[in-house]
Amino acid sequence: MSKKFKFPPIPAHRCPDSLKQEMMTRDSQMNKKDMPEADTFTDGDIDVKSESDGIFLIKLTDPTEGIGKIDFSGENINDVKSYKEELEKELEKAVASGNKSGLYIESLKDRIKEAEDHISKTSNVLEILANGKIRVLERGAVEFSIGSHKALALYILYIRHTEGINRKDPLQYRNELKDIFKFFWGVTGDLDEKVNKLTTISENKNPFDTEISKLRRAFYEKITNKDTAEKFLPSGKRGEFRKLNHNQIRFILPKGL
Repeated sequence: MSKKFKFPPIPAHRCPDSLKQEMMTRDSQMNKKDMPEADTFTDGDIDVKSESDGIFLIKLTDPTEGIGKIDFSGENINDVKSYKEELEKELEKAVASGNKSGLYIESLKDRIKEAEDHISKTSNVLEILANGKIRVLERGAVEFSIGSHKALALYILYIRHTEGINRKDPLQYRNELKDIFKFFWGVTGDLDEKVNKLTTISENKNPFDTEISKLRRAFYEKITNKDTAEKFLPSGKRGEFRKLNHNQIRFILPKGL
């Protein structure tokens, strides 16, 4: 098992009725002089302790690490995935051996679920950095630049508008796009010209479509799996607003946007 993580041991659990009955029967059959001082019975992978109220508690004593609750916060996503694979191997061996307690096997399943949940939360994340680069967390971290200021500004517009973007009326976003340009590149002499070009449809050519094509090429170059890349891109049926999948992806913008 990985040594990167520090896990507490799994806490004591109350015995299932069947095991409790077994221990009570064993208790009644044993002479007091044969009883362990702490009324503790060892049975394979578990310790069973008789409490004064007649309730038996059990705790795991298997030396394998990782049976306690896991805190993956701050850990590298690839390390978490490797640890999950180790847990799955241990579970497979435990089930095949037939000599592990049910509690131990269930604890392994819980730990695997915790790892899966952590991977899910930290994988589908896209962050726009203050320097204009894009960082994608999906099976590891990928960081890249789009190569087009207008494409980046338009993408941020999509992130901010969860309801989607009306590509047939770019003019309504002119002031908002101007603010995005100012945030990343300051007030330049050609600011108005850039925003006007991005928001003006001419000769049946929509600049929004042109910039989204640039955006798509940038994602395809850095995220080789096409289906994965598409998760982070705007989509929509003909005639409808195109929008990003905010239900599946967590988007993070720099403070101030």
